Amino acid sequence: EKSNNNNKKKVLIVGASGFLGQHLLSTIFSTNKQNTHYDVYATFHSLSKFEESIPHNNNNKSITFEPLDLTNPELVDSFIDKHGPHFDVCLFLAAISSPKICEQDPEKAAMVNVPKYFFQRILLTNDKPTTFVALSTDQVYGGDKGGSQLYV
Repeated sequence: EKSNNNNKKKVLIVGASGFLGQHLLSTIFSTNKQNTHYDVYATFHSLSKFEESIPHNNNNKSITFEPLDLTNPELVDSFIDKHGPHFDVCLFLAAISSPKICEQDPEKAAMVNVPKYFFQRILLTNDKPTTFVALSTDQVYGGDKGGSQLYV
């Protein structure tokens, strides 16, 4: 496990480039100018220049931005080997939220919306507990045919 300085809590935000993630980061930057309590690891996939698009001043280097493809176990391993294996808190905000895209590729939607391998690595492969919080917007359900298919 990589040690963090000054016993800071390690917080992983998965899906930081999404709607919820961007608002969360904006709040973190506006309310916590000199972060002394947390090291934040913010992952993204869909926006190639995401880190550059977030207005912030990261002089204290307490937030690390890194791309992460949840569908690729090798990239998941690489990320966790580099920054983990333990995180005190994991905020899982990643999702393919477009019903149309989920209907076109339900297998990929399941791999992103419920990435089993990633969950196993974060929750089951270290000896310290991780507080895991999964949030979602309302756009992860199908059902235009009268059903309530969950895109997971």
